[in-house]
Amino acid sequence: MTAVTIKGLAALQSRLEAQALSQAFAEAVRQEAESLAETARAEAPGALGETVEIRDESRKDRPAYAVGTAHPAARTLEFGTLRQPATPWLMPLFWARSPAVKDRLRKIVTAALQV
Repeated sequence: MTAVTIKGLAALQSRLEAQALSQAFAEAVRQEAESLAETARAEAPGALGETVEIRDESRKDRPAYAVGTAHPAARTLEFGTLRQPATPWLMPLFWARSPAVKDRLRKIVTAALQV
């Protein structure tokens, strides 16, 4: 499966739990994953968009979602082969959304730390 995941939130999670905002943080991560999946479905080449899915990879109280597809063509398109150059479609969407996601999560953290 070609997927995008957000990791490294463990240290932040413990501080948010102390402020009782972990639920808001987890909900924001889920909503951002859903938004990325919706965009990926619309922007994927051909019928590949129909195969885009969200997989919940959360562990205990650490929210994590993977957005991608298990379709074999996705890997070929994203990374290319010896005979076919890469034509990435998922990672550019992720990188384009990344600043907005970071901003949204930063606002949640800032609110938690100001209390």
